[in-house]
Amino acid sequence: SASVVQVGSLIYATNTVLSGSCDAVRWLVVSASTRTVVGQGIIADPNYDFFQPSIGVNGTGTFLLGFNRVGRTAGAGNLGIYGAVGTTSGTTISVGSPFLLHAGSVSNFTGPSFDTGTDKRWGDYSATTVDPTNSDLFWTIAEIPVTSTNWGTRIISVAVPEPSAWAVAVAGLTGVGWSRRRPRRRRG
Repeated sequence: SASVVQVGSLIYATNTVLSGSCDAVRWLVVSASTRTVVGQGIIADPNYDFFQPSIGVNGTGTFLLGFNRVGRTAGAGNLGIYGAVGTTSGTTISVGSPFLLHAGSVSNFTGPSFDTGTDKRWGDYSATTVDPTNSDLFWTIAEIPVTSTNWGTRIISVAVPEPSAWAVAVAGLTGVGWSRRRPRRRRG
C-alpha cells in the first residue's frame, strides 16, 4: 500500500486502526521540519469496517484517501471501494466525508472453498497516486469481491477540483472515469 507520501515539508500517512469494535482509516500529516503533527483524524462508522487505505497527494496539498469498506453484519454487505478528499491550507488540514468509488457486485464475500477460516480475506492492497500529467486527477487501485468466492482488481480515476472550486463541485467528486477488472481466485 502507498501509505506514506512527502510533499514539500509535509509528510502524509494513512493506516488502519481499531475504533471501538470496527476497523477505521487513520490519516496523519506531520511537518518534516518541526517534527510536529499538523493534522490527524479517523474515518470511522460503527456499522462498517474501513481498511487497507492508501494516500496520494498533489503539489497543492490536496489528497485522496482510497480504501475498502464493508458492512459489519451479514446482509449489510456494502462491499465497496471508497474515497475521501482532503485539503491542506497552511497548517489547516481537512478531510471530507467518504464517498463510494465502486460498489462490489456481491453482498457477502464467503471466500473460495479452500478458505476454511471465519474471516474471509480480501482487499489486501491498495495504492493511490497523482496522475503525472494532471495534478487534479488521482488514480486509486484496490481489490474488490466480484463473486462470492473471487476478488478482482479495480483501477479508478478520481478528478478532484481545485480548492477554490471545492464547494461548487462536491457532487462531482465521485466521478469515476475508467476502471478495469482483473478477476483472481484468492489463495490461502
